[in-house]
Amino acid sequence: CYLLEALAPEIFYDSMVYHLAIPHEWFLAHRILPTPQNLYSGIPFNMEILYGLGLAYSNPVLAKLLHFATGIGCLATIFAMSRRYASPRAGLAACLIFVSSPMVALEFGKTAVELGTTFFGLLSVYALLLAQAETDPGAKRRWFVLAGLFCGLCMGTKYTSFILFPALFIAHSVHRISELPRDRKAFLIELGLLALPAALVVSPWLIKNVIFYKNPLYPFLQTFLDRK
Repeated sequence: CYLLEALAPEIFYDSMVYHLAIPHEWFLAHRILPTPQNLYSGIPFNMEILYGLGLAYSNPVLAKLLHFATGIGCLATIFAMSRRYASPRAGLAACLIFVSSPMVALEFGKTAVELGTTFFGLLSVYALLLAQAETDPGAKRRWFVLAGLFCGLCMGTKYTSFILFPALFIAHSVHRISELPRDRKAFLIELGLLALPAALVVSPWLIKNVIFYKNPLYPFLQTFLDRK
């Protein structure tokens, strides 16, 4: 049923205003350009860039299928985590609970960003858990870098997902202090491996906003900056 909805023409208001509309303008102009007349033009556009590729190669249905695919990715990640820490049966139950939510059902059939945000967020959390459980130092560092990359991809989908980084920071700090409270150097290295990739991945959108709007978090804080 969700797939049938994803194959239907796009009628979602947000898509018509910015999820598809702004990437379509960029495609027509052959470049990323400022659109200050659109309030949402400063929001991080990791998902919208994918939708722009869908529009370039096909039509809005392909863009909808890309968002649908991130929903399938959410199910795969939920199942993998549940199977690792509980059982395959628990994974199936967790997936069923996830897709049973009416809001999630609506998300599968439109070009929104929430399933992409959830997908990258889940992958970041899972990578951090694997890093904490890893005993090989090299593999441990790679998992931390991967957790940071997925965190940055998540933060690049919408401003409200920025809460993921402090949540990961606090969670890992509590874990590290309880397990190895005296190894501060390793702890700081791990935080750096988590923070640097996340900052690098999300920074292009903030830099773009500074160049176009003189405000890295446009349209937020704009009134305050205008007073300055």
